[in-house]
Amino acid sequence: MPTKDLYKLSAEELNKGFVRGLFSAEEIASHFLDRINSIDPFVNAFIDVFSDIIEKGRKLDERRARGEAFGKLAAVPISIKDLIHVQGKKTTCASNLMKEYVAPFNATVVEHMVKEDALLIGKVNLDEFGMGALGANSAFSITKNPWDTSRFAGGSSSGSAASVSARMCPLSLGSDTGGSTRFPASFCGIYGFKPSYGSISRYGLVSFASSLEQIGLFSHSPEDLKLLFSCINRDCKFDAQWKKSEVNTGVNRPFKEVSIGWTPDLFDESSQEAAQCVNKAVQQLQAAGAKLVPLRPYPLSTWINAPIAYQIICCSEASSNLSRFDGIRFGKQITKPSFADTVSATRAKGFGREVKTRIIAGTYFLSSMQKKNYYSAALEEVMRLKELYRNIFNKVDFLLMPSASSTAIPIGTKLSSKERHYLDVYTCPVNLAGLASLSFPVLLWENGLPINCQLIAPKGHDLHILNLANQLKELFPVMEPNMDLSK
Repeated sequence: MPTKDLYKLSAEELNKGFVRGLFSAEEIASHFLDRINSIDPFVNAFIDVFSDIIEKGRKLDERRARGEAFGKLAAVPISIKDLIHVQGKKTTCASNLMKEYVAPFNATVVEHMVKEDALLIGKVNLDEFGMGALGANSAFSITKNPWDTSRFAGGSSSGSAASVSARMCPLSLGSDTGGSTRFPASFCGIYGFKPSYGSISRYGLVSFASSLEQIGLFSHSPEDLKLLFSCINRDCKFDAQWKKSEVNTGVNRPFKEVSIGWTPDLFDESSQEAAQCVNKAVQQLQAAGAKLVPLRPYPLSTWINAPIAYQIICCSEASSNLSRFDGIRFGKQITKPSFADTVSATRAKGFGREVKTRIIAGTYFLSSMQKKNYYSAALEEVMRLKELYRNIFNKVDFLLMPSASSTAIPIGTKLSSKERHYLDVYTCPVNLAGLASLSFPVLLWENGLPINCQLIAPKGHDLHILNLANQLKELFPVMEPNMDLSK
């Protein structure tokens, strides 16, 4: 393949081509840096591009000349959401408060990728501290959708999704608190995988909602997702929640052996786009031999209430987790005569509006007068949701849902409270229950934009869902944006 077409290759193909000597790691690094320089000014996916990737590529070439062995990710460029630590590089969290902070250590996932000889190509944009659904809350810029640069790429992992969709790298790491991997994957028409809670170490991830967040994966290829997951689903002595995913019900289990539940009643409340997306997925999966099981009657109130419980819990945890960003321990300090004034001024100027709103709300939810009414009530709702999922997965292997309620939303759109509610209704329940979920492209809507569905699996069934993803690719091929960057 000509060097000019390297961006079309999957991570697995790049790795094999390098190991076999078809192209050098330096060529790969230079090619993707050139592509970023050409495309990213229109997309704004990257906050920081690592130019030292060229030198690291040369070192890999020297090792190959010596006949040394390589890791599974050798010569594969990977972008990283800018709230995951890379030693010696800035971790800004897309916040003015943290824009000069340099990470003193590698996150565990970064350590694992480095050991597999990956080429870390840069840090990518996000909603500030991961708080947002559209990608509108970065302190630096709005990441634009490669399918239509007048629209959002989706959040909070906007830069991760856009960098992969525009083929500026074949793989990216993001994070998912309430849908922040699956939602932008849908807006950008690629695969997004939210692993089970605890299956990937969160050590080195700047967390705002510790009980909900999980590092997520983006790719055009389900095989690449499985490759990357196999490299980072590994031990971490710093994360007590980590647990290796070992549930594997067959590498090539055919669709005829799989049962998939879906919820027709829920889609009476859905957008036309989401309903049609699910209906097409149901038809395609049935044609492939899968057993589709309508789930009726369905307790809609538990599902509809999930985003409310999610907001209460994530705001409460944000109030606690972000207390460290005070200009004393972390963050750029604005010095005032007293300690209290210094902290207040630092946080007032450093944090954006969405972050402040969630901190204030979370502080209220946790107050002694309101904790029972809000936080404790939200935890009770989570217990009901987990029981609902247990009942579902006693009947079926997977649950089919939309990944988003619409196609990509135009930049500048002001959403109503009902529209904001439905942004999370399909995704955040998965985080509340700690389940695994794969967002995969299904159709192009009438406006020419993609929309995804998601397959949800029980906690620990990460390999089960990734094995099935290889067959999904045959039914639902990844669609390519026309890359009209003139808008």
